Amino acid sequence: MPATLSALLIAVAFLMPGFIASRVLSFVYPQTEAAEARTVLTAITLSCLNYALLSWLFVLAWKQLWYENIVFLAAFVFFFLFVSPVVIALLFGRINDSDWGRRMRQRLGVMHPIPKAWDYFFHQGAPCWVVATMKDGKVIAGLYGNDSFASSFPADEDIYVERVCMLSAEAKIEGLVTDSIGAIIRMENVALLEFFQISQPGRPGGAT
Repeated sequence: MPATLSALLIAVAFLMPGFIASRVLSFVYPQTEAAEARTVLTAITLSCLNYALLSWLFVLAWKQLWYENIVFLAAFVFFFLFVSPVVIALLFGRINDSDWGRRMRQRLGVMHPIPKAWDYFFHQGAPCWVVATMKDGKVIAGLYGNDSFASSFPADEDIYVERVCMLSAEAKIEGLVTDSIGAIIRMENVALLEFFQISQPGRPGGAT
C-alpha cells in the first residue's frame, strides 16, 4: 500500500501541472484532441518545464526549512500543482503574441501555434465591420464587437455578428438595422469574408 501511494503521489506530481498547463494552452490556442500517449508526453514535458522554471523556489524552501511548517507545505504544494501551471501557460500565450515573441519565432523558424488564419484573426479580438459575400452573390454585413462570437478550431467556422447592417443597391453599408440583435454566418455558404476597421463607434464609415 505505501509503495502504491508513493507511486500515485509521484504520478500526480509529474502529470498534474502538465495536464493543467496543457488544458489552459488549449483555451489560448485551439487544437485537436491529441492521442492518449501524446497527451501524457506533453503533460510530462510541461510539468518538467514548470519545475525547471521554479526550481530556485525549491532550493530556497529547502535552505529555509519552510517545509517544516505544515501550512506552508500545503500552500507550497497547491501552488506548484495548480497555480504555477496556469500562470506559466498564460504568460507563454502573452509573450508568444507579443512583438518580441513574433520576432523570436521568425528567427528560430518556429510556426505560430494557432492552426488557422480564422482563429488567428479572431484571437486578436479587434472589433470590426464584417462583409460576407455569399456563394450565391448575396452580400451580408454586420458589426463584430464585444458581444459577437467566432467559432474556434476544430469546430466548423461560423461567426455571430451582434448587429446587422443595412446595405445600398451597390452593397455599401449605410447604417445598422433597427432592432437588430445580430446574425449567424456559416463559412460553408461564404465565398469571401472581408473585415474593415471601425472609424467611429456605431458608424460603418470604414467599410464604405
